[in-house]
Amino acid sequence: ARRYPFWLRGIAIEERQDPIGLVLIIGPANYPLFLAGVQALQALVAGNAVLIKPGRDAYPVMQQFQYLTRRAGLPNDVLVVLDEDIDSAKSLIAEGVDKIVLTGSSDSGRAVYRQAADRLTPVILELSGCDPVFVQAGADLQRAVSAIAFGLRWNGGDTCIAPRRLFVAARVAERFERLLQDHAPEVSEYLPVTSYETDEEALAYSAQSRYALGASVFGPPAHALTFAAKIHAGIVVVNDMIMPTADPRAGFGGRGQSGFGTTRGVEGLRQFTALKTIVIQGRKRLRHLEPLPGNAQELFAGYLMASYSTCLSTRLRSWLRLSRILWKGRRNAS
Repeated sequence: ARRYPFWLRGIAIEERQDPIGLVLIIGPANYPLFLAGVQALQALVAGNAVLIKPGRDAYPVMQQFQYLTRRAGLPNDVLVVLDEDIDSAKSLIAEGVDKIVLTGSSDSGRAVYRQAADRLTPVILELSGCDPVFVQAGADLQRAVSAIAFGLRWNGGDTCIAPRRLFVAARVAERFERLLQDHAPEVSEYLPVTSYETDEEALAYSAQSRYALGASVFGPPAHALTFAAKIHAGIVVVNDMIMPTADPRAGFGGRGQSGFGTTRGVEGLRQFTALKTIVIQGRKRLRHLEPLPGNAQELFAGYLMASYSTCLSTRLRSWLRLSRILWKGRRNAS
């Protein structure tokens, strides 16, 4: 149960998640359907209307997406796909939308953010990544090698959370590099191995980047999970790479130069809504509307000591004193 001050008894709180209104989604070129499409569906489920500005060469895919939503019964004016020209998005931002979602580069994010600021339009920015991979001493090294090779090849390497930096525990670095040469020699061309002695050293290396979108950790589950919690990143995968982030339960978003805000998951759905709090006063007598008693200052000081003193005996004495003051006030009133 929620705790609240005793003097607020009788008040009920109702919180509502209202639709925002009109959402502009500026989509990427690399995953036009799986990113912009999913964002659009969440915005629609939250009760909004959606405009989609597709990324480069993504217009045909998003046109098909629009066609399918209309076949499913969605009104024509609830989801509209624009052309790929960025000027169409700029015009809409200038005219006014209720929220903007951009998936793109950090430079694109800064440009959209600057324009959105003129109208105080809220934005979600999913921007560039420079993801680290950590291989701990107790890791399954063969799995780590296979996963890193997969991450570099997936979608031709055009994935925002593809591996970009590689940190390996010094105890296993030599063995790990041999496995790389034997099973995935192309990895070494793109990801030189940086060895580390301690977790703190690995985290310090990682923190040198301005980007903080995703990360992967390979190691014993308990150690890897503890380590993952310390990484400065929006989403961290333990003992795998990229693929588990497709889980619709997983919220997705970055930090630092990788942006802010979340899409997908419960938090992503909430971000397409606006919180409205309704406060209902249920008490018949509203003492705060009545004239203050002469001892109001004494009463308030006693209440603070009784409620918040760190000394138990002081709190007890204050409650007794407060009770006497209140009793005396009632007797005088009668």
